[in-house]
Amino acid sequence: MITYDYAPQLLFNFLAQDDGFNLIRKTVEPKMSLQSAMEGLTPIKKSNLKAITLRQVQLDSEMREKIAQISFRDYQRNHLANPVAKIPLAEWDNMVFADQLEDAPLALVSMNQIEAYCFSFEDNPKELTLGWMGAGDLSRLMELQQILLLWANKNFQVLAGEFDSTDQLSMKTYQQYAFELCPVYETYLKRL
Repeated sequence: MITYDYAPQLLFNFLAQDDGFNLIRKTVEPKMSLQSAMEGLTPIKKSNLKAITLRQVQLDSEMREKIAQISFRDYQRNHLANPVAKIPLAEWDNMVFADQLEDAPLALVSMNQIEAYCFSFEDNPKELTLGWMGAGDLSRLMELQQILLLWANKNFQVLAGEFDSTDQLSMKTYQQYAFELCPVYETYLKRL
């Protein structure tokens, strides 16, 4: 059984905690001007990594499957307290790529290996939203996000995201930028 609300919690959730509900996740959905995010960037060091877009991934079924597998594994790992429903990889693939911006940098690759990925969406006009992300090394994710912001600077005005406390890379991204203050969404769970 799950209950959630914005902090500070309503009386119901305080009572739920007394009844055995445990905090499993905090989520924030902050925004900031894209220009402000750009001001904090440091120049990208030259690397042998290549940024690829969804449009390019759609032409390479093997790469698409790799990104789907890695992102699904990461998503499952970040939701251990409230496990993800068992769904086929094909269903996850359809879901995860559904609203991704086709021309936005999606992944950094080296010799056909994925070093980092960051899904991005336009939930509102002129608003770039960072979604699911992953990397073996935080610096690779930061490099990809910088490439993504440089790309977005032409067509977007706002940077937004959804960041969960259960996802370490997501929280590092949240801390990387000077996002505006926003409500904290708390999720509580009790196993029955």
